[in-house]
Parts: sequence; structure tokens; C-alpha cells
Amino acid sequence: MTPFEMVKERVQSQAHDHWHEFSVIVASADILLALVLLGRATTGMHVDRVHIVSVGIALASILATVLAYYSIQVGILFVFGPLGLSEVLTSFLVVAAQLGLFLWPAHVLGAQPDLHGLRHWLLLFALFAFAGPLANRNAYVKRRKHHPGVASEAFELHQRGDRIAGYVTCVIMIGCWALTFDWEAWMEIGVGIAIISAIGGIISQAMTARILTADSLGSPS
Repeated sequence: MTPFEMVKERVQSQAHDHWHEFSVIVASADILLALVLLGRATTGMHVDRVHIVSVGIALASILATVLAYYSIQVGILFVFGPLGLSEVLTSFLVVAAQLGLFLWPAHVLGAQPDLHGLRHWLLLFALFAFAGPLANRNAYVKRRKHHPGVASEAFELHQRGDRIAGYVTCVIMIGCWALTFDWEAWMEIGVGIAIISAIGGIISQAMTARILTADSLGSPS
């Protein structure tokens, strides 16, 4: 293989390799941050409302990390070609949202634990719910432009449904954040919605993986 052919081969898998390595690195960092957050959420002289909400936030953040990793591993199966600027920007937006899910509540619990500070976590989850579908949409546009028909219609429809669900979750979380200024109970409601949406997203990715398995078994060799 000539150097030119080697470079060409690397270029064709550059975007795929970027997302794969990125997801592994970020997941590793998130695991460490999750331990820190859980430590701060579960330690204290007594259990109160703030600590209970903090545990819920930690659970939702961990589930979001699992969802992000799973969705990237499923989505990169149809990522080809060189790494573009849009992919770099969306990937860093995703990681900023993920890290923020852990860093912000850990900061609040370490400084002055209260629901007033924790409420802004809802905005970070909204950003996470927006960043994922945005990256997915970017991959879809690139795939449709350069490799039309490479993914089955069932896969594309399922991915579209996931994107819509993500955008809806983003809007709901922003609404919950705004409503916390009138009634703090919306904080707990928002955290509950975040947990449910993350679990739903993980289940959806498992269904997408099943679709891919069925497509690969049904496709001619």
C-alpha cells in the first residue's frame, strides 16, 4: 500500500475514529465526576430535600452519560469520511453538556447546597438533550449527501424519532427551570423527567441496535 493510499484510508475513517475515541475519553471522565458527585450528594449530617434531589441529579447524569455513549456507538456505524468542522463543534458541545451535568451540582453542593443553585442543572440537561440530536442531525445530513441509501429506512425513521424526542425534552426542561422560580417542586419534577427521558433514550438505542442487527442479517453478503 502506497503512502497516498494509506492517507486516503485514514481520511475515510477519520470522523468515525474521532467519535469513537471521543466517547471513550468522555465516558471515562464522567465516571470519575459521577463518583465525586455521588460522594457529595450522599454525605452530610442529615438527609434533607437538597440531598435527595442531588441523588436524583446524579442518577440522571449517569444515565445521560450511558445514553450518550450508547447512541454514539450506534450512530458511528454510518459515519464516514474526513472530520469536518461541524462534527468537531457538535462533539465539543456534547461533551460540554455532559461534563456540566456533573460539575455544576458538585460545585453547588461543595459551596452552598440549596435548590436555588441546583435548579440551573435543568438548563444543562436541556443543553444535553439538544446537543445529542444536533450531532445526530449533522451526521444524517452528511450521510444523505455523501452516502445516500447506506442506512435502512427503518433506521433513519427511528433516528428521526429520537431527535424529535430530544428536542421535546429540551423544551420541557427549560420550562421546568423557568417554573422553579414560582414553585420549587418543579425541580423534582424536572429531575424525574430527566431520568425517565434518559432511560427511554437508552431503550430506544437498544431498539435501534436491534434494527441494525436485523438489517445486517437480512442484507446480502
